Parts: sequence; C-alpha cells; structure tokens
Amino acid sequence: MNGVITGFTDWNASTSTWGSGTLTGTIFQYAGAGATINTAKVEGSPPGLHLTGSVQSSNGGYGGGGLKFFSCVTVASFTKISMDVYGSAAGCAIELQLQIYDQRPAEQSPPGGCKSDGGATCYNFPAKANFMSPPNSATPTTVSTTLSSLSNWSTVPAGQIVGVQWQFTAPGGTCTPNVTFTNIKFQ
Repeated sequence: MNGVITGFTDWNASTSTWGSGTLTGTIFQYAGAGATINTAKVEGSPPGLHLTGSVQSSNGGYGGGGLKFFSCVTVASFTKISMDVYGSAAGCAIELQLQIYDQRPAEQSPPGGCKSDGGATCYNFPAKANFMSPPNSATPTTVSTTLSSLSNWSTVPAGQIVGVQWQFTAPGGTCTPNVTFTNIKFQ
C-alpha cells in the first residue's frame, strides 16, 4: 500500500464503502456501558468519518468508531499514522487503536482470528491513550503519532492491520464527541 487509507472523496454512499483498488472498507461505531454513539456517517467539509454521541465516566463508559478494512495490510515500512481532525470533544479522552487480525473477533464481519468462544481475550489492539487533545475547531488540524509509541506494537501487528478506530472515554463526568476524522494515512 502507498500509505493512504482514505480522505473519503472515494466514499460510495450506495454501498457504504470507502476506498478503491486494494484497500477498501466500511465504517462503524460502537458503544459500551455508559455510552451512546450515534450511527457513524461520512459527511462534512472536507468529508470524513463523523462520530457523535455521549459517554459517561460511570460504569467505565466508552464508545467510538472507525474504519474496517476488507483486507489485511502490512504497514512495516511506515513509521507513523496521521489524520486531519475537526469538531469538538469536550471532556473526552481520545484513544487511537489499530485493529489487528489476531485480535479482531472471528464473529465480526469481516472476521478476524480471535475466537472469543474458546476463552480468548480479543480486542487487545495496539493503542495510544490520550492520542490527541480534544478538538475544538471547525477547521481541520493534522495530528499524528509514531507507530512505535502504540502499546503492543511490534513487527507482528505491523503485518496484520485490519482497521483503525478512535475510542472516547470521559475521565470525569460526561463527554460529548462530535468529531470528524479524514485524510487518514500511514507515513
């Protein structure tokens, strides 16, 4: 891959997919206890993955969304990931997570290699806690991090990336993400 994941100019609303050529995928949202994350959408100017909702610190609340890849990609030749971000996320801590095949549950679509019914613990993705300060601007700002700064990072996960996701938590009280991510790429 050339490093570019998507800037969403390749979004196909009729199939709910992004990408062209070898790297394509879809968008998703998720919410744990104490959170409500609305349906992920591609919208805005510039277009991007728009995530909105509410997360409460009680009950260990968390929620987020991201991109699922329809194929497994290798990012071993890259050293960082960057993206443009705009919107607001008052009171939120934002974590970046890279989904890897070995930790994506086999029950998901597309399936991963983690069989949680056998007692395995899935979702232990390489992650960067407090990846960025909560945005508070309608103007996109570029943020990035080195891949080596992610927890659980090594040559193994670098060879099996199947998605990128952002998780919101509320360190105290409630946080209300209203954030758009675009121009996502490995560098």
